[in-house]
Amino acid sequence: MVNKTMAVLLLGASLAFASSASATMTQDRDEFENSDTAYEYGYSTTSQFGNEFTSDVKSVSLDNVNMTSAVPLTIYQVATSWGKSPWIEDYVGQVLSSNFSQSITLTFDKVVTGFSFLGMANNEGNTLTFSAGGEKLTLNSNSTDNPGGGDYFAWFGKGISSLTISTTDNDGFAIGKVSVVTNGQAVTPVPGPEAGAGLGALALGSMALYMKRRRKEDAAVA
Repeated sequence: MVNKTMAVLLLGASLAFASSASATMTQDRDEFENSDTAYEYGYSTTSQFGNEFTSDVKSVSLDNVNMTSAVPLTIYQVATSWGKSPWIEDYVGQVLSSNFSQSITLTFDKVVTGFSFLGMANNEGNTLTFSAGGEKLTLNSNSTDNPGGGDYFAWFGKGISSLTISTTDNDGFAIGKVSVVTNGQAVTPVPGPEAGAGLGALALGSMALYMKRRRKEDAAVA
């Protein structure tokens, strides 16, 4: 009985630690597209988000995943209403602008195991930071007027329900050519600031219960 209980506790603890493991940030599109999670679940790329100049956008459909933002976003077009030149990868699709907000948190209705985008701050000399799954990638942002401007950001890992993009630019930033990988599972609320914290609390609670029962068994034998 004791061995079986310990096995259950060890399994819970291993799940808690595994939930935050194997996360990877990269600037290499091939690495992202050939990752295990992209190979297993596939990925979709969105370059059109709606009508140009639409403001107060708080929800965007990325194929079969819905992405929401508490900060209202605005849709612009690269090389016309946003900058004068195509971005890297000759991208001339649409972008989502943060509307002078320096940070946005994007939340998903399904578990996301991979996310990538092209990003650019509004002005030269600023940085753009991508934070997801406990990992962070910060790059110096190219000007919207430079040919081949913008940077590629990608993350893949065990699964998240939200991520954050931020900049040092007071005028904000924009993202485009968004790719997402999902395992298709609906996001369920988890107590605590992170899913890993919820699993960790479950493991610790189980351990406390086991020790309490063990003391009772020892007292009964004595």
